[in-house]
Amino acid sequence: MSKYKYEKKDFIYVIAICIITLIFVIGNFYWRTESSGTTLNNVATGISIVLAVVAIVITLVNVAGQRNGILEIKDTAEKLEALHRESYDLYQ
Repeated sequence: MSKYKYEKKDFIYVIAICIITLIFVIGNFYWRTESSGTTLNNVATGISIVLAVVAIVITLVNVAGQRNGILEIKDTAEKLEALHRESYDLYQ
């Protein structure tokens, strides 16, 4: 069993990045002008910015989920403490 767990979305992201890179390489090969390198750099910068924003959004969603999990754990701990006190008082 592998220690890494890959999801379907990860595979789709890798395939999409490979296809985009292949399109740029083929386009640069057939479209040999002085501005093709500049255009490729500008597009790569734009893609990097978009991917950075996506990563930030995913991080914020994960942090919000963790906060909800911590609140649920706190509520459960309080309920367990109340039950423990009730059972302790019952046997005293």
